[in-house]
Amino acid sequence: NRIADLGLHLPVRWRLRGRVGKWLYKRVAAERLPASIVWARKKGFPVNLAHHRGATALLRDGWVPEAFGWSRATVDELLPRIEADPVRRFPMVSIELFGRIFERGERVADLGERLLALAR
Repeated sequence: NRIADLGLHLPVRWRLRGRVGKWLYKRVAAERLPASIVWARKKGFPVNLAHHRGATALLRDGWVPEAFGWSRATVDELLPRIEADPVRRFPMVSIELFGRIFERGERVADLGERLLALAR
């Protein structure tokens, strides 16, 4: 956690140089790893978007609507749209989980159980 906290609080000039992201990390890694690994282009990976289907139910009384000040009517209008579009669903559920864990202090294990129940 201390390393992640440090990374989140580094000045932008240490994280980004020109168009090179994670600049400081790469400089440190270059001392121990081959340049071909450190400076390799980013590779994407597939994500099964069905894994988080139904998880938008977390938004109903969640942190996101509270943080954005959404009314019940707005939530009722947005949830079907978010659920129907996996490109919207994944980041919204991710933000919701982040807020519940780091802002509300909910336990990861409890959220995991709730997500499993929603997936059934």
